[in-house]
Amino acid sequence: MAYTAVPTVATGDLWTAANQNTYLRDNFAATFVGTTTDTGDMVYSTSDDNTITALSIGTAYQVLSVNAGATAPEWTDAGRAVKITETTISATDTATIDFTSIPSHYAHLMVIGALASDDSNDDNIDMRINNNSTADDHAWQRILGVGSSASAAEGVTNETSAQICVVPGSDTPTYKGTVSVILPNYSTTDHHTWTSEWGYAKGTSTNDVLVGQHGGVFDVQEAISRITFFPDAGTNFLPGSVLTLYGLL
Repeated sequence: MAYTAVPTVATGDLWTAANQNTYLRDNFAATFVGTTTDTGDMVYSTSDDNTITALSIGTAYQVLSVNAGATAPEWTDAGRAVKITETTISATDTATIDFTSIPSHYAHLMVIGALASDDSNDDNIDMRINNNSTADDHAWQRILGVGSSASAAEGVTNETSAQICVVPGSDTPTYKGTVSVILPNYSTTDHHTWTSEWGYAKGTSTNDVLVGQHGGVFDVQEAISRITFFPDAGTNFLPGSVLTLYGLL
């Protein structure tokens, strides 16, 4: 039903039942009041004759966009990152950064941060999934570049966690190592693979900058609901270390 423009009337003009029905009853029915029926409904015009229709609310985390024909709005599962939680080490050294009760409705997970260990030398950072420390349930592979050289290492036997990056130790407290970890399809009950990219600088001299990649597997068929990070040789993360957990749609 289209909205009908209300005419201008003057004192003494007759207002009939037909006028009442057309300009009040029918117009109310044609507007927002008569078009929406459920919580969250939105209205939009469908033509040039003042006809409107309702768009029902979308599902959780959908965003409003324009359809392929550019003729109407619609809800879509747009790709984006949603911050789930963040841990920042403030004044006190902390042994672990632990993300628990991770919601399952995202497509993938991403962890981004900057870390340093209290070990006196460069340190590896380990990741443990679902607090599982069973030997052989984790495996990892690393490539590392420094200067003009590259090296590789792996951990595939009796691993109770997985290396994800190398970070500076307390000998270079000014610097933090940066890292990003991707865990795809984390909510499926399947074996889970992951990748990470990282880098850090000890200074600006030759061989002071390190970069690398890790990849690995959590060899247990269960959804991921907890991820714990901790230094491998050191005892604690240094103050200023931070990790942020994002859900990817």
